Amino acid sequence: MNSNKIIFIVGPTAIGKSEVACSLAKRINGEIIS
Repeated sequence: MNSNKIIFIVGPTAIGKSEVACSLAKRINGEIIS
């Protein structure tokens, strides 16, 4: 059974979601889908 996780980063415009997502993706060798 595949146990991949999906992480959602949500919030209002211009609070830094993209920066957080990029940092997290690098740390966990993940992928960003916008």
